Amino acid sequence: MEEMMEEVMEEVMEEVMEEVLEEVMEEVLEEMMEEVMKEVMEEVMEKVMEEVMEEVMEEVMEEVMEEVMEKVMEEVMEEVMEEEMEEVMEEVMEEVMEEVVMEVMEEVMEEVMEEVRMDSMMAV
Repeated sequence: MEEMMEEVMEEVMEEVMEEVLEEVMEEVLEEMMEEVMKEVMEEVMEKVMEEVMEEVMEEVMEEVMEEVMEKVMEEVMEEVMEEEMEEVMEEVMEEVMEEVVMEVMEEVMEEVMEEVRMDSMMAV
């Protein structure tokens, strides 16, 4: 009888131990899986954030470069326009001066001719 009790107790203990072991293993596995999932999610989030930041930075840089190029082009155009205007003004001034000089020369020549005529009429 005692032997049977011992055997039954042994079997019961074995089963209990098996179940406890199984449960412990399950818990350990669950915890491990949780940890692994956490790490994987962290890495995935890091990668995603890196990519997002890269894209954002690219866009920002593109916009900044566009604005810089616009400003540079504006300034260049302003300078070119200023230079063009200066050249045009110089040309206009030259032409005006030429015309003024020509007119003055004509008037002076007319006056001189008039005086020469008067002098020659007086001499006669």
